[in-house]
This record gives sequence, C-alpha cells and structure tokens, in this order.
Amino acid sequence: MIVIDAEFSGLDSSQHCLLSLGAIDYCNPQDRFYGECYGWEGATFDPESLTVNGFLPSALTDTQKLSPYDLLQSFFTWCKEKENRTIAGHNVWLDREFLVRTASRVGLPFRPHRIIDLHSIAVGEFMRRGLPIPLRENESALSASVIYEYVGLPKEPFPHHALTGALMEAEAFSRILHQKNILPEFAHYPLPKFS
Repeated sequence: MIVIDAEFSGLDSSQHCLLSLGAIDYCNPQDRFYGECYGWEGATFDPESLTVNGFLPSALTDTQKLSPYDLLQSFFTWCKEKENRTIAGHNVWLDREFLVRTASRVGLPFRPHRIIDLHSIAVGEFMRRGLPIPLRENESALSASVIYEYVGLPKEPFPHHALTGALMEAEAFSRILHQKNILPEFAHYPLPKFS
C-alpha cells in the first residue's frame, strides 16, 4: 500500500486546493515521495487550515512551486513502480477526495477504488482489546494524535508537514498491524506491549 498525507488550503475540495503531498511505499519504506504545488485559479483558503499546515496564503499563487498537474503527474509516475497501489492514511477519504478532484481539474485520470483508513484500523484494535473508544459529540474521537500516543509515537510536529504525516501514519499502521517498528526515524520510541 501507499501511505499518503496531504495538506490543503481548507477542508472543502470544491473551493480549497491541494498544497502538498507526502507518500511512502509501505512495502519499501525507504521509497518516499514529497512535492508542493500552487492552487488552481480561484481557490480560496481557510486561515485555520493554513495555521495547521504552516503555508502562507501566497502559497496558493506561488508559481515557483509545481503546478497541480506536474505534482500529480510526478506522484502518479512514482506510484506506477509500486506493486500495491492501494491508498492508505488517517481519514484518507479526505486526501483521496482532494487528489481525485485535483486530477479531474487538470485532466489526469485518477479514481482509486479502495482505501485503507488508519482510523478504522485503530477502532478495530481498540474493540479487539476491549478498550473504550473516546467520543466527541457522540462520534469516535480517535484522532491521529490519540493513535500515535497509543502506539508509542510522539505528537506530530506543528505545523504539520505532509511527508512527516505519511511517515507517522505508516509507522502507526505497522505498530498496530505487525507490532513492530518499520522506520528508523521512530526506532528510539519503544513499542508498547499489545495483548
């Protein structure tokens, strides 16, 4: 699978844009991808989202960065070499939505049929172990931060960075699914004992 994380100018793919994309080949963790792009013409931004990811409003029009077409074309070329191209990540449906919408805007075919969601895997893990699932407004509150703490990882650095997010998600997948560390960046964080 390909673990991805993306940063956007907001959370609504009809008005906000993709700004960066990080990815790691889960089967070959040294094989990684990262790129940034400017936004599509007319894209807007949510100040709160830009605070989270550290991009400035000028990033939406910074033509020194890749165009959305070039970023996705590079990513798709990188993906072609992978045996398993199933997209994975935390709440990955949003990343998928932005990639599909951006690809459609720039005329590139991209319509992945399957995704693997870290949140769902973590819910299953909590249920299997009989652990209470934290709730907020009567819905699961298993955020990435809660999952990282559960698997013995630190909090994600702030502001968020797409490649760092993808790496942390891949490590969390491995610690839940295989009870092992896969990335050298996180080897010094002890693996909790899961029963």
